Amino acid sequence: MNETSTQERGGPSQTDTLIEAIMTTNRRRLLFHLRQNGSATVDELVEAVERGTEVESTDEVDSLTFPTLYHLDIPKLECLGLLTFNPVDETVELTADPTVLGEWLDLAVGTDLGVQLDPPTDASEAAERRVLIVDDDPDITDLIETYLQSVHDGLSVMTAGSVDEAISVLSDQRFDCIVSDLQMPAASGLDLLKTVRKADSKIPFLLFTGHGSEDVASEAVEHNVTGYVRKTHDSTQFDDLARQIQLAVDSR
Repeated sequence: MNETSTQERGGPSQTDTLIEAIMTTNRRRLLFHLRQNGSATVDELVEAVERGTEVESTDEVDSLTFPTLYHLDIPKLECLGLLTFNPVDETVELTADPTVLGEWLDLAVGTDLGVQLDPPTDASEAAERRVLIVDDDPDITDLIETYLQSVHDGLSVMTAGSVDEAISVLSDQRFDCIVSDLQMPAASGLDLLKTVRKADSKIPFLLFTGHGSEDVASEAVEHNVTGYVRKTHDSTQFDDLARQIQLAVDSR
C-alpha cells in the first residue's frame, strides 16, 4: 500500500509549519538566535528577544518575556518540530534545517519592509538625507549619531539596537543610507543586508564593524554591500564612516 504524504492528506506542509512559526516577533527573534548559535539557554533567548524592545522598566520586560517564551513560544515551536527543550538545564536546541529556516525568516522580515526603501519623489522629502545606524551597543550608536549630526548639516540620523528593530523602523520610514554592525545577538548585519537587498538593490548599505573575515567580506560583496568600514580605537573611524556615508547619500 502506497503511503500518502502529509500534504496530500490535507495536513500541514513544511511551508505551513514555518509560516506558523514566524507569525510573532518573539518567535522570529528566538529562531534568528538559534539559527546563528544552534542552541541557547532560556535566559539567553530572553535576552535576545528583548534586544531592541523599548520599555521603561527592565523588570517589567523580564516579568513578561520569560513566561511567554517558557510556557508559550518554546513549547509551540517544539510541537512544530523546529527545536527541542531540555527542562533540566533549560537549554533549547534547533532541530530545523538552518538553511530552510533562514530563507523563511528572511522572507518574513523582508515582507515587512514594503516600499519604504524606495527613493523619495517629493522634493521637500528628498532635501533631508536620512541615515539609519544599527548596532547593539548604544554607546556606539550615540557616538555615531552625535558625530554625524555635528559635521553634516541636513543629515537626519536614527538608530536601532537590533536587526529586528531595524526592520520595524524600515517598514515605517524612508532612509537614504543604512549603516550596520556585523555581529549582533540573534540576526547579524549580514542578515540585515540580505533582507534589505530583497526589497531594494540600490539603497546604500555600509557595514561598520570590528569583526569580519575574507569569507564575510566576500558574502557581503556578493549581496552588493556599498562599503566596509573598520571600527578602530581612534576618532578616524568616524571620519572614514562619515566620508563613506556622504558619498553614499550624494549618489542616491
